Amino acid sequence: MRSTHPAVLPSSARPKAVSPLRAAAVYQRSACTGFVKCAAFLVGFILLCSAHPAPAAEMTLEYQLKAAWLHNFLKYAEWPATNFAGPDSPMVIGVLGENPFGEKLAEIVKSRPVNGREVQVKRCVTVADASTCHLLFISPSEDERLPEILPALAGNAVLTVGECAEFAVAGGMIRFVLDETKLRFEINLGVTRKAGIQLNAQLLKLAAKIRN
Repeated sequence: MRSTHPAVLPSSARPKAVSPLRAAAVYQRSACTGFVKCAAFLVGFILLCSAHPAPAAEMTLEYQLKAAWLHNFLKYAEWPATNFAGPDSPMVIGVLGENPFGEKLAEIVKSRPVNGREVQVKRCVTVADASTCHLLFISPSEDERLPEILPALAGNAVLTVGECAEFAVAGGMIRFVLDETKLRFEINLGVTRKAGIQLNAQLLKLAAKIRN
């Protein structure tokens, strides 16, 4: 197990204070080329949000940021070739349970292919629906069902992402962690590799914690 410090923007490079919603809009209009550039934006976005608290109606900003990370997780993960029917087969992000992203996740992935593949968003009702996804966000509404869901997906190369405090311990692969004003993530590398999914070293460097 190892821990690294999160990427932080140098003070001279931090943007002038703008509203969090405007920051989110900037991300929507840009393709976010390069992992370090994207990571720097995400950290800066969190700093802006902490400097300008949003009213309750705007609390979905947290999930806009998480949606952006889901798209980026696809870029820095590699699945077995057998997980794709053909060279043009899409990559599928599934959402199991209540959808906290609204239409934002679909908007983010639209016209932003990953490794030449279109990215699609799929609402999942059952674990069987989820088994055909490449990445699956398990909503907090399903936390009580994790002991049932995660073992059922164990035989599939599905990159599972969740928020429950015991998510990684229970066999989930990536858990979002709110560390004061920063959004970070924990990785269960042992479970990920066992599923046949390889994560890029750049992603591992940004993890708050890695479990083996």
